[in-house]
Amino acid sequence: MEASLSVKLVTSQIFNNYAVGVGALIAGVGGFKLLIDWGSNFVEQVRRRRLEIELRGKYLPNRGGYELIASSSNPDWIYLHDKKTNRKHHIASNATFLALGYDRSMVKHIGKQVFDSIGDGDEFLTRGEKYS
Repeated sequence: MEASLSVKLVTSQIFNNYAVGVGALIAGVGGFKLLIDWGSNFVEQVRRRRLEIELRGKYLPNRGGYELIASSSNPDWIYLHDKKTNRKHHIASNATFLALGYDRSMVKHIGKQVFDSIGDGDEFLTRGEKYS
């Protein structure tokens, strides 16, 4: 009787050890995924911060060479029109718009034909989430 009890105990310990090992592997994979996500988020935040510094230097409020525009067909989406390159850059979030020091009174509403005649440039997103 003691022998069968010790066999059950050994079997139980083996099962427990495997369960703990599998749990540790799963936790390790989850931790690795979290580390990768954190790393990619960190890289994205650094990229956004650098872009914001670059844009603030290049497109200061009330400085020439650009204008803020919106199409009469979609007045809520604001673009920065770089007059030197004749490209419009969508400002992809209100947080980015505000971080760059702009306000709604600076936006010029233009007709759809004129708006469509301006080439598309890169999208600007330094803070917040993109408009959908």
